Amino acid sequence: MARSIAHSTLLNVSGRAIPAFLLLFTVPLYLHLIGVARYGALSILWLALGYFGAFDLGLGRAVAQRISKIAAQKKVSDPLQLRAQGELFWTALLATLAASSLASILLFWPLMIWLVRHVLVLSQELRQEVQHAILPLLLFLPLATSLSVLLGTLEGRERFDYLNIGQIVGLLLYQVFPLSAAFLGYITLPYLVGAAIFGRLLGSLLLFRFCIRILDGPFPTFHWKLLRSILPYGAWITVSAVVSPIMNLTDRFFIGAQLGMSFVARYVVPFNLVMYGGILPQSLATALFPRYASLEDDEARVTMFTAMRMLAATISPLSGC
Repeated sequence: MARSIAHSTLLNVSGRAIPAFLLLFTVPLYLHLIGVARYGALSILWLALGYFGAFDLGLGRAVAQRISKIAAQKKVSDPLQLRAQGELFWTALLATLAASSLASILLFWPLMIWLVRHVLVLSQELRQEVQHAILPLLLFLPLATSLSVLLGTLEGRERFDYLNIGQIVGLLLYQVFPLSAAFLGYITLPYLVGAAIFGRLLGSLLLFRFCIRILDGPFPTFHWKLLRSILPYGAWITVSAVVSPIMNLTDRFFIGAQLGMSFVARYVVPFNLVMYGGILPQSLATALFPRYASLEDDEARVTMFTAMRMLAATISPLSGC
């Protein structure tokens, strides 16, 4: 088991480290091609989109936990197990698409318009660009939110190879496509946002294909009783997803409201680099999460303390450096 967890952790580290290294090369190019203020505005748009990812209702993590538990009870090749996992996947995916579509119209659209018109410090030209970029984000929100269900399905089956391949492809295209558009002279936000969305769409389609492959191609289905059984777990995840960004990420909105977009860009670049220092613990936590669903309490406790000791032994020397 330890070797498997180590292998999964290594895959997760790779999936996070490669986009991080790419960021080191692309950010200076972005700043040169589109300017500091426009890059700051782009960061605000992605921040808002990420925050509204909470409207997956916590179903991504709920799916990972439930699929792990199902897999622990039966053999992976059991047709009944594959059917149960397929029903869970489609129920969560359809529910997430519906909830996020509703949230995009009722909450995301009016809130973003209010922020752009009355809160953020923007030049007139940049304000118009941001307003025009909101519409593609509005259409992309349901897809971006449902991504958690795709990742949760692969995580629950411990297919971290598929998960990280899809993540890397999506994040690479998310960085490269807008940069390519900027090189061609399309530097306004609607073009940049559209190119980034197209890149993430391709990555999401790849993840969807992987999910269908491991679930043996189940047909779309929806079960209300099944949704109700995982919603309580997802509700607690949603609480964390709503509260944590308020504590950790709203500083960018305050900077943008008081100082302007150029200061947001100057803040967000080093901030993101520092946050990538958590790659190892995040990767290990992702690898361990599906295992906990199949372990007894005593086994889970031993595994947790072992992981904590390993992280302390690894991170402490690096922090001292």
